[in-house]
Amino acid sequence: AREDGFGLDSDLDTLFEVVGPRAGEAFQELMQFPHSEARSELLESLFEAWATGSPHDALAAAATLPDEAGRDSAVNDMLQVLAREDPVAAIESVELLPEANRLDTVRSLVDSWAGRDSIEAMGWARDNLDGEQFMHALQAAAEHVNPRFGLELLADMSPAERGQFAQWAQRDNEDHFLHRLAASDPAAAVEFFVSNVPSESEGGTDRDGLLSTGSSAGARGQTGTAIGIARSAVGHDPQVALELSATLPPGEFRRGFLLGLASELGRDDPALVTPWIAGLEAGDRALVSAAAATSWAEEDPTAAVRWALESDSPDALGGALTGWGGHDPEGAY
Repeated sequence: AREDGFGLDSDLDTLFEVVGPRAGEAFQELMQFPHSEARSELLESLFEAWATGSPHDALAAAATLPDEAGRDSAVNDMLQVLAREDPVAAIESVELLPEANRLDTVRSLVDSWAGRDSIEAMGWARDNLDGEQFMHALQAAAEHVNPRFGLELLADMSPAERGQFAQWAQRDNEDHFLHRLAASDPAAAVEFFVSNVPSESEGGTDRDGLLSTGSSAGARGQTGTAIGIARSAVGHDPQVALELSATLPPGEFRRGFLLGLASELGRDDPALVTPWIAGLEAGDRALVSAAAATSWAEEDPTAAVRWALESDSPDALGGALTGWGGHDPEGAY
């Protein structure tokens, strides 16, 4: 670039036309200039173009940058580009980054790879990453993983690792493979969470908040997870969902499952609610009646209130009025 008379403020397009495949030479020339904002901008543009054609060479050059020239940022950018062509090489090159940055970068690289081919990405990760790295990689790529394949991967973890992973999944969104599993095999989803997350005692969740939303949006931990699984289970098969609820051990997960089940049935299939409630114990009956009536009233407030009055349940009546008021305040009043 110097030989052709271009300075730091040269037009980048013209510079790249001159440099062409001589990106390595251009890099060496640019590094002869003192550190400045202008040089940094030129380096960034050079690396962007260089990585498109030769990401391995661009990464090697980025690793030689001094810290003040944005070495770590440049290396990370080159790893992301390299991963599109050679994800294994990119993951194996995270050693070029400071130790504190490596785990997050591995997560990011595996997530990107899994978005293109989750079987290949997670199969490689299982065979080549250590326990902690693999856990983080699987969590990062969870939205791309087939639920059945995800369960196979989890089976290779230690009980402690599965427990940690289950707790992470509880805080994740519905795209996580463990939550998607509930739509096709709710029993497997329930089994995983019940077996791998310590049971919480009941009473840690605001029931009124849950009843007013009719969803897991206001719930935390096991309660929110159980509500989501119950709703998916009803969509899969209401009768199977009801049978599954009878198998759950006491605790916060069961309570959340009952709430989610009642809310979903009350909205979509209220005819199943009455016979189900009749077979429950008093404490569960009050909880379920209120949740079912709340969601039922959002769809058909008159029928929900009539049912609540006929059932002679203050909890059901309170739930029906809550649902009606949230849907039609003037009518409820």
